[in-house]
Amino acid sequence: MDMFFGNIDDKGDLVLHHDEVNHCFRVMRKKAGDRIGVMNGKGLIWEADINEMTSKTGVLSNFQKVISNVLLPYTMHLAVAPTKNAERIEWLLEKSIEIGIHHFTLLYTHRTERKRVNIERLEKIAVAALKQSCQPILPTITECNFKEFVTKRTTQAKFIASCKGFSNIQPISALANTSDIVVMVGPEGDFTDEEYNAALQHEFIPISFGTQRLRTETAALLAVMSRYSLQN
Repeated sequence: MDMFFGNIDDKGDLVLHHDEVNHCFRVMRKKAGDRIGVMNGKGLIWEADINEMTSKTGVLSNFQKVISNVLLPYTMHLAVAPTKNAERIEWLLEKSIEIGIHHFTLLYTHRTERKRVNIERLEKIAVAALKQSCQPILPTITECNFKEFVTKRTTQAKFIASCKGFSNIQPISALANTSDIVVMVGPEGDFTDEEYNAALQHEFIPISFGTQRLRTETAALLAVMSRYSLQN
């Protein structure tokens, strides 16, 4: 069943998002009588019938809520420095959503090469990835500078990907058994010593991803995959 993005409006109707109306009827060529899936990105999924007026209003009929996804038993917040090549960060967002994350922050550090990111494009990529994978949660996508990010985190478990040999550095398996987690991954030039010190002062725990030298998006995806696999 093809999946689209929408929600229940104030009138109690199930309505396709305005961008989805064109995609549903002109791209996917859906017609009256077809039954489709609709998700709201907040954990709810419905099955609904298309009626003749849908192509103009986006309002669907004969809808019922279905339970086809189990929410992850943890909350994952990935904060990553944008890569110089925008396609790499777009790829990371897509794959992270397919696996399952709740928050995605573009982290601007001292050595971050890309200082501007097209958030609107990332949001469209996120919706497409959500529909393709049938994940129930659409992650929030935000931007933040490093100093503000580390000082405002109240998460139960806070980690910073480290290339340095800190005495208290933990293996990636430290991501296990945490219900509320944030992981910061720096640029390919790594975090500065000042940034590491600031993170440690705010109770971030350094973690090692092994002896390999990983690209930013590879390390970030490994963190997402590791937390997911460790809960299964």
